Amino acid sequence: PGYRILCALSSGTSALHCALLAPGIGEGDEVITVGHTLVATAR
Repeated sequence: PGYRILCALSSGTSALHCALLAPGIGEGDEVITVGHTLVATAR
C-alpha cells in the first residue's frame, strides 16, 4: 500500500489544476465551484 504518484506544488492554483487533471477532467467538461471565491480560482 502507498502512493504511486506524488505531486509537489507551489500554489493553490497549481494544486487545483493538478486536481482537475488527475481524474481526466479537461476542456469541454463542466466543473461546478462555489460562487464566493476569488475569480482567478475558477480560471
